[in-house]
Amino acid sequence: MATPPVSTSSVTNSKIDVAGIVGQLMEVERRPLAKLETKISATDVKISTLGQFQAKLGAVRDALTGLQTATNFTAVEPAFSRTGVLTATTASTAKAGIHTIEVTQLAQANIWKIEGFASDTAARTWLNDAAQSTVRDAANATVIKVADNSYALWLTAKSASFTPTVAAGSGLTARKKNSNTETSNTVEEKNKKESCYN
Repeated sequence: MATPPVSTSSVTNSKIDVAGIVGQLMEVERRPLAKLETKISATDVKISTLGQFQAKLGAVRDALTGLQTATNFTAVEPAFSRTGVLTATTASTAKAGIHTIEVTQLAQANIWKIEGFASDTAARTWLNDAAQSTVRDAANATVIKVADNSYALWLTAKSASFTPTVAAGSGLTARKKNSNTETSNTVEEKNKKESCYN
């Protein structure tokens, strides 16, 4: 029996897409890695969400701790009808109620008078001397005329600890204004005020 002829084609000039084949192989190899990256990303989101939940749970726990402390419900805090007048603190045993506070004596300013100046100029010169910079910083000064050829410096201190000093032999005296008599003299001397330093 005769065999029919078989036609063959030459593959000598055919081209194989090596780059495409390699790319497809790499894509197949990368698929498990992409799935793994997706799982890792989802795990990170879960961890972040868990951290946020734990923070909120901690805040709730702290609030519940405060609710379990009995003193938080019995604590008394002072309040005043006028603000800026006085302050107060309360003990743990303080009871709620309305109280009246009576002021029997007002605080007095720390006032000093330096006497012995023969003129207004002499008082100013003494105050403006470099050695009296502490006095100028610590008190407001006013020159007053006590009598003819007799002047004094009226020093209103900015703090309770202020105490002026005068040199021995200077002929000046410094005394604090604190008695009732001195206070009444103060009113009279204020009427004789000639100049003021702030």
